[in-house]
Parts: sequence; structure tokens; C-alpha cells
Amino acid sequence: MLFPRTIPPLVLCTVLSCPSAFAQAVKPEQATTQMVTSHPIHPGDEVALRIKLNDPLPPGAHFFARITPVKVSENLDLNSGEPLNADRKEFLLKTKLPAGAYPGEWHIEVIYLFLDGSGWTSGTLKFNDLRFTVEGKPYEVPNNATVTLENR
Repeated sequence: MLFPRTIPPLVLCTVLSCPSAFAQAVKPEQATTQMVTSHPIHPGDEVALRIKLNDPLPPGAHFFARITPVKVSENLDLNSGEPLNADRKEFLLKTKLPAGAYPGEWHIEVIYLFLDGSGWTSGTLKFNDLRFTVEGKPYEVPNNATVTLENR
């Protein structure tokens, strides 16, 4: 969604997302993002994204943000859950990084918007390029394989 600690710090990221329509097509506007913590982030720590929408999230709808390291694919999904306020515009999405999370630069890869009743979607929210660093020593990850056919 990484770094074992006795008490993991809560890491907050602010994401201002601005979808402008929810009817047939979602036409998002550019959003701004900023990191609001000075704490180092380690595997196993909790990471939280504060997301503000320009319009209320329709009843029954939800969204999730996918975060991942920049250099490798280790996707973690953060679900919107219940809004923080009555106007359904502000959400706090949290996850705990796995103990073996890849160290280095991480970012939000995508934020998917699911309208009521949808099982999958191609609707996304646009946002600024939020990045944060996970402390630790990088390690090698396989990126190539040779496959052969073996008849028995």
C-alpha cells in the first residue's frame, strides 16, 4: 500500500482532486498535491492521503488511489471509505506499507472513480505528481526471464 517500528508515524499527503462532472463522462481538472509531513517514511509505517474533491462524491460512489514505487511495480490501493465531512468532498485514505516495501521514491499512479453500481471503471481523477521517499537500501528485482517450451 513497509518499515517496522514500535509506533509508526502517520504520514499525511494532501491531494486536491477536481472532477467536474459525474453524469456520463467524468471530466477531471488538474489537482494539486503536497506532502504535509517531515517524518521519514519506513517499511511498515502508515501512509495517509488527504483527498479533497471540488464536487461532492455522489451517494454510492467511491474511489481509490493506487500508490507504487517509481522504479518497480508494487501497487497498493487505498479505498476512499466514508467522507470526513457532510458535504462528501474530503476523504482520508490510509494504508500500512508492507515490511518488505521497496525503498526509494514512491508516487500516486492513478486514482480510479467508481460510480454507484459499477464493478470496474476507466474513470480517473487527475492530480498533481505527489511523490514521497521510503527509507531503506534498494535491492535487485528481476526484470527479465528466458522461457522455453519443454515437451515431456
